[in-house]
Amino acid sequence: GARLLGLNGAEIVFNPSATVAGLSQYLWKLEQPAHAVANGYFMACSNRVGTEAPGNIGRFYGSSYFVDPRGNFLAVFNGADASGHVQHRFVRNGLHFLCLDTLKGPPSSAGLYDAPRRAWLAEQLAEAAGAPIYLFMHHPPFDIGHANDAIKLREAAEFARVIAGHRVRHIFFGHTHRPVS
Repeated sequence: GARLLGLNGAEIVFNPSATVAGLSQYLWKLEQPAHAVANGYFMACSNRVGTEAPGNIGRFYGSSYFVDPRGNFLAVFNGADASGHVQHRFVRNGLHFLCLDTLKGPPSSAGLYDAPRRAWLAEQLAEAAGAPIYLFMHHPPFDIGHANDAIKLREAAEFARVIAGHRVRHIFFGHTHRPVS
């Protein structure tokens, strides 16, 4: 898969993951930069945090990062902010990359966009001051025509209101475990 993406002209590859501590944590820091170098593209790698019931397979370690085609780490995100959310922002070549935590937590799999997250996103959008924004989040903020619509971002209308009028060029989300266009 990784090689085919490079051969077909990919410039950036997104690799969302849900892996627990152990050997995979060490490999997580090696494999993705190696893909970037071997294939000449950027890698955006995210690993979720917390635990998940049922199953309780372990604690997800939550390390996420961006690497360039030379394997250099451009940004590394570890741990939660003061409100307990894993949210980050970085700017590269005038582009603003925002990573919004939408995890509600057990026992629900639905997305949450509460007051602290709204305040954080509004502040980041204001700081971007008209620059292009790329927004990353776990839960889709709209229906995608799938059974997972029941567990999308709960406060989708409020989310749409907050981002309206800003130069959000693309919203990247997961949670559906299938391609959506």
